[in-house]
Amino acid sequence: MDGQTVTASVVSSMVASVVFHPLDTMLTVHQTNPKSSLIMPFRRYWSGLVPSVVFSVPAHTIDIVVYREAKTLLLPYLGSGSVLNYLCSSAMSQFVSALVWNPMDIIKGRMQIGDPVPMRSVMKQIYRQEGMRGFYRGFWLGMSIYMPYNLVWWTTYEEGKRLARNYRQNIDLTPLDYFLTSAAATTLGETASNFFVIVKKRTQLATSKELSALRPDDAKGILHVVRNLIKEAGIAKAFTRGLHIRLLSSVPGHALAMAIMEMIAPDRVS
Repeated sequence: MDGQTVTASVVSSMVASVVFHPLDTMLTVHQTNPKSSLIMPFRRYWSGLVPSVVFSVPAHTIDIVVYREAKTLLLPYLGSGSVLNYLCSSAMSQFVSALVWNPMDIIKGRMQIGDPVPMRSVMKQIYRQEGMRGFYRGFWLGMSIYMPYNLVWWTTYEEGKRLARNYRQNIDLTPLDYFLTSAAATTLGETASNFFVIVKKRTQLATSKELSALRPDDAKGILHVVRNLIKEAGIAKAFTRGLHIRLLSSVPGHALAMAIMEMIAPDRVS
């Protein structure tokens, strides 16, 4: 394992998590309860920051490290610049990192939609209600969403870097190249997955005090969540709800993280 890659991914993830957390809070509030105002006390915008940093930094690090290690290991079998290599490596990294991402999404989400409470209290409440299973509510739904998302993201990002290198005639890429390539990959992935991410988020938070009072039958399963979402917004708006906030949060966040990542520890395997 490359220590430089680990350090770079920790630094890049921490910076992006802190800088763009208020937008992430606005997105969670808007997509789970559209009637809630996005004008909140300043402290509310930072609700869930602790679990976001505590979980997302190692999850992001695992995602990057597993992807790069898998891509290197598969190089003799699938070749350099192989789309199949990108697909297999991203599938491996997504599964492993999801074991950390899923609990983080649930803990952070509950803190963002409710009154400010310590992370430990939220974790105790989840465990008391559902046991360990509560931290992995919506796990396979998340895998069904983020596995294709990860495949699209990494393939688009790698192909974008290849095109940028060809354009620059194999001269080292600049931070702006990495920023723009990551931004393009994130825009494509987030737009395509927005509806399914809303369903996942509502499924994960369905047993929270706030949402169980608002939509009690969401806890009965995914089909109830989908039906309520479409009934509430209509089909067209259900697919685009909160997308503008999502893009404002995730595109610069991912782009900044990858630009920092690649400048500290550039990926030497194409």
